[in-house]
Amino acid sequence: MLKIFLVGFFMESLIFLLETPIGQFLLMLIVWTIFSVIAKIFNTKERLGLTIYPLILIYESDRFNNFIEKRAKHKPALWEYYARISGPITIILIFVSLAYFAINLFLLINNTMFVTETGVGAGTPVVPIIPFITIPINLFLALLIGSALAIIPHELAHGIVAVREGVPIKSSGIYIIGGVILGGFVKLDDEVERILEDMLSAKQTESEIIGENLPNFSRKIYRIASAGLLINLVLFGSLLAFTSTTFKKDGVIIVNVIDDGPASKAGLKRDDVIKQLDGYVIKDLQDLRNALSVLKPNETVIVRTDRGFFTVTLGSHPDNKSKAYLGVMLWDFYNFTLLKLDKHVVINLYIVLTISYLLQITVVFLNALPLYVTDGSKVLLFYMLSKKFKIESAMKVFNMANLIGLSILFGNLAISLGLFI
Repeated sequence: MLKIFLVGFFMESLIFLLETPIGQFLLMLIVWTIFSVIAKIFNTKERLGLTIYPLILIYESDRFNNFIEKRAKHKPALWEYYARISGPITIILIFVSLAYFAINLFLLINNTMFVTETGVGAGTPVVPIIPFITIPINLFLALLIGSALAIIPHELAHGIVAVREGVPIKSSGIYIIGGVILGGFVKLDDEVERILEDMLSAKQTESEIIGENLPNFSRKIYRIASAGLLINLVLFGSLLAFTSTTFKKDGVIIVNVIDDGPASKAGLKRDDVIKQLDGYVIKDLQDLRNALSVLKPNETVIVRTDRGFFTVTLGSHPDNKSKAYLGVMLWDFYNFTLLKLDKHVVINLYIVLTISYLLQITVVFLNALPLYVTDGSKVLLFYMLSKKFKIESAMKVFNMANLIGLSILFGNLAISLGLFI
């Protein structure tokens, strides 16, 4: 009897883990934890440069350091110019980021959203990335690619400017978080990291900076800290421009067909692209809404798709019986103009590119926001110190800016999570 109970309990637990987002996340955490224990036993960090924690995998290698040093020696005039302009641009981004999150908070409070065609907008929820829970499994690969394009160049820029400024790099590598975030990191020399940590925690004074005067040291850190965000800004503009010019709206794609609905009865299927509805050319969702607004329930219409023509008898919308109803869930379909590609390849390419440029601007806004550990907070402090502000005065401004940033971000998170609960 006990065995039957235990088997039943195990099976119910397994079904829960496999069928619910929270369960799938817990299963991932369990498996990842097992691998972290195995890695600890076999000392993979010393043997392979591989460190595994629950939900985190880190790989360090001297090859990354060598690559950064080689890049730093290539086109030195370009990197000097890059380092010079990245600082002022990051200072501007700090204020832009504070303004953006303040506006976003205001719109969230008023339950108002503004989103452009590109997907960039304000009044949008700010939620943490949690595999299976806030990120569905079908977006894992796109998020991995997008995060790699956002984080690795960001850290590479930090490392190259550090080498150019004569600041040694201790180690560098790549990491994966939760199977959805792929990024890189650069660690500066231990002594530099210690000084930075002491200064950011207000333990360091000017007299304790050994070997260099404070403005000169601060100028170097100011340049290094500001280097990452400029590359994200450039990549955001490039990816957005490429996506906007190479994809054009060319219908609406069915992402789900409601069982026993009008479309289902007519034979329409998921992934069909609707091009025309009873004489109305359909380029996007708004075209379809406009067409349905002039049609009536029980009317018979001809739907042209990429798979052929279908005769559909429209139903009544569940929320408004006077409105015509197709019984489908839809997205805008974008056609790739450079090459003739399979429909599913086009869809996945568009998703990857869209997520990639959205992650670029997300990294810019989040990392520019003063939050003590972000690039924005470091740039703000070391810019002031490089301009010979007294350390006490600089720390007061630094702390005030970070408290404002933390308050605004906490407000965004609190309201956003409330919307999802």
